[in-house]
Amino acid sequence: MPFLTAYWGKAQPRPDAVQSWHPVAYHSLDVAAAMAALLDVRPAWLAAVAAALNLSPEACRQRLVLAAALHDLGKFAENFQCKVPALQQLLSAEAGRTPHARLSTSGHGDIGHSLWKALARERRLRGLTPWVQAAVAHHGAPTTDPALNNAMTEASITDAGAFTDAALDLIGRPAFPDNYPEELGAETWRVTGLVILADWIGSNQSWGTPVTRLTQEIGTMEKSGSPSSLLSCRILGWWSWSGSSRGTRLINTLTARGNRRRSPSSKRPE
Repeated sequence: MPFLTAYWGKAQPRPDAVQSWHPVAYHSLDVAAAMAALLDVRPAWLAAVAAALNLSPEACRQRLVLAAALHDLGKFAENFQCKVPALQQLLSAEAGRTPHARLSTSGHGDIGHSLWKALARERRLRGLTPWVQAAVAHHGAPTTDPALNNAMTEASITDAGAFTDAALDLIGRPAFPDNYPEELGAETWRVTGLVILADWIGSNQSWGTPVTRLTQEIGTMEKSGSPSSLLSCRILGWWSWSGSSRGTRLINTLTARGNRRRSPSSKRPE
């Protein structure tokens, strides 16, 4: 399953980390599960977005969790992977591939924007596009729509699509009526803000959040034959963490009204 093993998402581990890199698929699901936990702790936030968009809370929650899962699609691009050349070469070799460098200087948010448009057309999920566009803008600015050919190979586009399909299998495929609006309007900013907060929670290594145990989990997946089963275990682990006293206390601290202290990780995650 190259989409699980051939692409890094985080490569600056703590000194005591059991793995020197964190797969982009795992990080994406970490953030999706953090979003789910966040909405459980702050149901009023979910209700506000749902009411503004005339959605049921259940439908809105599914869209928000999916958007969080897809927020870093652009990290599958070779022009992101080559930021750590030694790691790209290692992962490419293990996958039996030749590492490719790409000339594009577009950020992974912009690449994710363009990539999702291509994936959405193939999967008839145009209604999810404004949610994903809000999510890929999680670094604080609206994204652009650059060409993919200078950023990604066909292999990485295929692998990003395989991850997208696994996430849809796990979280669910939303239904969109014919008259569903193609824009979120002012809610774009609230969706982006929720993804930013979920990304902070899912990225910080000092809060006791789950860590990669790649060899063990890949072995489990190979026995079951289903990537969705592995991703399900990943999310269930996060739900267990979010229900713990430490997880609930962290989310409450980050989202408390009037809390003017900066996040323990003031540097926005890449």
